[in-house]
Amino acid sequence: RLLDKKDIPACVEIFHKSVESTPFDMQQELEEQFKDTIFAPEFYVLEENNIIKWFGWLANCRFDDEAYSIWRCYVLPEFQWQWIGKTLTQHRIDRIKKLWWTVIFSTTEKMWHLERFWFKEIDSPYTKWHMMQLVIR
Repeated sequence: RLLDKKDIPACVEIFHKSVESTPFDMQQELEEQFKDTIFAPEFYVLEENNIIKWFGWLANCRFDDEAYSIWRCYVLPEFQWQWIGKTLTQHRIDRIKKLWWTVIFSTTEKMWHLERFWFKEIDSPYTKWHMMQLVIR
């Protein structure tokens, strides 16, 4: 389901449990969904038994009207390796297909995670991250 404002604290907690240290302000990023802008990202959560286990998002790339990106996928550590990330990555790809976008971009440390969805590596300005692309049509 889509992120609700009440979900933000739980998502921030998942983020801090998943990332060792970062200056990134996840709360501010999550609040972007609720701003009235054409480029607002769509955040999704997986909630089961009143526990948010996962969150991730997709957003227009802003540089190309036909390109979308899927960014960040955070799973509570105790629920990792249960196929949650795979299932919800597929959900975001399906959502982008329904929006009629033709290209999806993402960055990843672990290429195999996106290769199983037929993403291909492309040239990247990043040293730590791989830039991946999926052409839908």
